[in-house]
Amino acid sequence: MHVLTELADGPKDVVDPRHRRIYFEGAQSTVVNLLRQAWTSKVPDEKLQTVGVQQTYDDWIRNDFKTSSAAQEMASPHAEVAGLERNPDKDQVDSAWRKHLLEQYAHLFYDIGNMIQEVNCQMGHYHPPAHDSLVLNYLSPAGVRGIVTIQRWDKNVLILPAFLDKGVSITASRFVDEKRDPVAAPAGDEGGEGVTSVTMGRFTENEDVTWFIRANMDVKFEVHVEDGDGDGVQRTGVAAVFAVGLLCLDPHGEPSLCKHEDLGAGAEQTATED
Repeated sequence: MHVLTELADGPKDVVDPRHRRIYFEGAQSTVVNLLRQAWTSKVPDEKLQTVGVQQTYDDWIRNDFKTSSAAQEMASPHAEVAGLERNPDKDQVDSAWRKHLLEQYAHLFYDIGNMIQEVNCQMGHYHPPAHDSLVLNYLSPAGVRGIVTIQRWDKNVLILPAFLDKGVSITASRFVDEKRDPVAAPAGDEGGEGVTSVTMGRFTENEDVTWFIRANMDVKFEVHVEDGDGDGVQRTGVAAVFAVGLLCLDPHGEPSLCKHEDLGAGAEQTATED
């Protein structure tokens, strides 16, 4: 795994990171591919009720996923794959099966949490189970299309898509003032005088990347449809589901090796001199 640092806010971003991309590979990629394939796969309800979700999950991996071509290739979770039956119901996010899949992302978050605390102690670490989810829809509750979701977490978080609908990508932006300091989301979707939104990046299907997002930052998520369906004018329901890992900043009595206060002072001085 490696962390991509983007100094969008100058030197102080080194010691007070707002956003990072964390790229994973190998075993982590295999697990995430499996979970995304499982999200769009159909499993028998009667089996879930008879043997439970954990046994159903274990059997699905052994008897369905590992014998399918999806285990060897990064196939789209929407592709017709021999050996996997797809579930046409994308809106049943709270099923026992999909709740269980979201819980499995704790393994990835734990690995990332162990790594990032060595990169920057201000990012935090991960204690499983400490997870949440973020669901993005095509329509607002009032039926308005082209919905923009503004999300704020009170903890540092790790996020990545557990599900993107076919042809969907998600852009994320954060609000900043003219000095490029983060600010609360202004009224409406656009900033007022001296306030704008800066694009953080885009989530697309099958990417091996998790994002770190700092606490108390307003992040704007927008749904884009790229399969010839315009802006998804005929689509309703769930467009995307993100797995979210909640990070901890408590040192738990351990002495901190991170000299971020000293570094912060230097960064501020450098920023002023520039």
